[in-house]
Amino acid sequence: QQLVLVLANAFFGVAYNAGFMIALSVLSPLFAAIGVMLTIPVTAIVDMVMQGKILAWNVFVGGAGILAGFAMLTFAEYRETVRKASGRAAGVVAAAAATTDS
Repeated sequence: QQLVLVLANAFFGVAYNAGFMIALSVLSPLFAAIGVMLTIPVTAIVDMVMQGKILAWNVFVGGAGILAGFAMLTFAEYRETVRKASGRAAGVVAAAAATTDS
């Protein structure tokens, strides 16, 4: 029983670190770091479900704050991506128009 728990913990530790390294390389470091904070409310919920712990109200408030912050960051990153994409599209259209006029 103990060996199974230790091996499961090792597996999830490796998976977590590998996922974080992939997120750092693909996304921005800020986005990856804020995403890591999502493990805090997830851990609290797992403790509540698996161990039957009763969580205090401040745990829910803190978890909601983390989720809200991550949602705001995700929305800001999305808007920035759309802004950059529309700027590139406008540049391509302008370049095409300039070559057509010549």
